[in-house]
Amino acid sequence: GFRFFRHNRTLLGIATSQLMLGTFSAMLEVVLLLYLVRELGLSAGIVGALVAAGSIGSFVGAGMATRLTAAIGLGRAMTGGILLIGISAFSIPLAGGTQLVIIATLIVIKILIDAGGVIYTIGTVSLRLAVTPDRLGGRITSIMVVLSRVGLPIGALLGGVLGELTGLRSTLLVGAVGMAASSLWLVYFRVWSIRSIDDVAAS
Repeated sequence: GFRFFRHNRTLLGIATSQLMLGTFSAMLEVVLLLYLVRELGLSAGIVGALVAAGSIGSFVGAGMATRLTAAIGLGRAMTGGILLIGISAFSIPLAGGTQLVIIATLIVIKILIDAGGVIYTIGTVSLRLAVTPDRLGGRITSIMVVLSRVGLPIGALLGGVLGELTGLRSTLLVGAVGMAASSLWLVYFRVWSIRSIDDVAAS
C-alpha cells in the first residue's frame, strides 16, 4: 500500500496538503478560543453560536461542491476550498468594530471556513477512491488518515508556544497563512489541474 502511495502524485498531493492544513489548523484552533474570550470579550453562548454557524457552512459547501466542480474542475475546486479556509481564517484577527459587528463578521467567517472545508474534503475523498485500486483501498485509507492526523499534535504544540511568545493575534495570522499555503502542494503535484475523477480513474 505504501509503495503504491509514494508513486502516485495525486495521493501525494492530497496527503501533503492535508498534513500541512491539519498542522496549521491545530495551531490556529489551540489559541482561537482564548482569543475570542480574552481579546474580543465574547461570552460562552456567543462562542457556541459561532460553532453552530459552521453547520450552515457545511450545508452550503456540500450543495456547492458538485456545481463548482462542474464549472471549474475538481482540482481547482479543491484548491479554492483551501484558499477559502485560509483567507477566511486570516480575517479572524482582523475583525473589529462594535461587538455586534464582530459577531456578525465571525459568523460569516465561520460559514466560509466550513464551506471551504467541505468542498476540499469531498474532492479529496473522491480523488482518493478514484485513483486507488479496490484491493488497496483499506491500506491507502489508513495511510491517509495517519498522515492527516500526525500534524495535529505538532500544530497544537507550536500554536501554544507561539501564542505564549508572540501573542494570540500573531499566532492566528501564522496559522491562517499556513492553511492557505497548503494549497501549494496541490499545485506542485498538479492535483489542481485535474478536471474530473474520470481523468484519474483507478486501473
